[in-house]
Amino acid sequence: MGILLSSIIVTQIMIGQAARSLPAGSQAETILVPRCIISLIDDVEVPARAEGVLLDAVPLLDDKGDYLLRDGQPEYQHFRLQEGMEVRRGQPLALIEDREAWKSYLAAKARLEGARLEAGNDISVRAAQKAWEVSCVEVRQAEEANRRAPGSVPYLEMNRLYLQRDQLDLQKQKAEHDLNLAQVAVKIREAEADAAWLALQRHVIRSPVDGIIVEIHRNIGEWVKPGDSVTRVIRLDRVRVEGYLAVSEVHPAEVAGQPVEVRVTTFGGASGSGQHLAQEVFTGRVVFVNPLVEAGGRYLIWAEVENRQIEGQWVLRPGLVADLAIVRKRVGPLTNLPGSQPR
Repeated sequence: MGILLSSIIVTQIMIGQAARSLPAGSQAETILVPRCIISLIDDVEVPARAEGVLLDAVPLLDDKGDYLLRDGQPEYQHFRLQEGMEVRRGQPLALIEDREAWKSYLAAKARLEGARLEAGNDISVRAAQKAWEVSCVEVRQAEEANRRAPGSVPYLEMNRLYLQRDQLDLQKQKAEHDLNLAQVAVKIREAEADAAWLALQRHVIRSPVDGIIVEIHRNIGEWVKPGDSVTRVIRLDRVRVEGYLAVSEVHPAEVAGQPVEVRVTTFGGASGSGQHLAQEVFTGRVVFVNPLVEAGGRYLIWAEVENRQIEGQWVLRPGLVADLAIVRKRVGPLTNLPGSQPR
């Protein structure tokens, strides 16, 4: 009974202090939501994206997140996941055996280089152009000779010259066409090299968020398949605080996007009489108002709040309760929802 009474007194004190912390004269514009639930925004089971054996190493990356290479080969460093480890978004967490994928990528790069050399070689086009120009000169000379002395170049010889000129023109067109195909082949080889690079990247398991490793599901040396969960990462630098409002008392338009204060009770260090209570205040903003009204005429809202650490530990932890103070928005005349009280 004494514990219950103490909890009630603490909650009342926190609500009163939340109201007093706002600007003078604004208490009537503050909505107090007690015993809200703290939950995670990002809680990710990080999957494997390739098949193979987990290694106790990760590749070294440059500023763009690409492999660091030495003598054309990737560099690796020893690395092993541990619970409680803080990780950054994009940081390699584990590596799936990638030697075969790396060889495939090198082969794709070599094919691309060959295609670029082929596309940059226009010798056949220039040779066909020159041969066609010489044939055109021969035809003009024969035609000029026949104008000066009709019949000096026989009819059959003229037909042969015309045929040769047309054939060389077709060869020139074919050489140009082959060069265009070679340029298209470069784009195909580029796509193949990009696909091989993506396949190689899938062997690197990266953290999707800034957070903390809280579970490890696969150990070094285990075989994994695409979709297998390797580790679990949660984000704690920014959390969600969820609470319910009565639709008969607060219109959703009055709280959507509004700034909030979150107050939680923590235990301070030992005093003469043991542990003592302390309060921590956090700021945030309402980011979601559920359009669905649940049984009892309540609707869910949540605010996103910046968390912080004390003595290396996060204060706002998922599963704890906190009190929420929302600055009520001044809005024009509203159509009251069914069951609400007119104001």
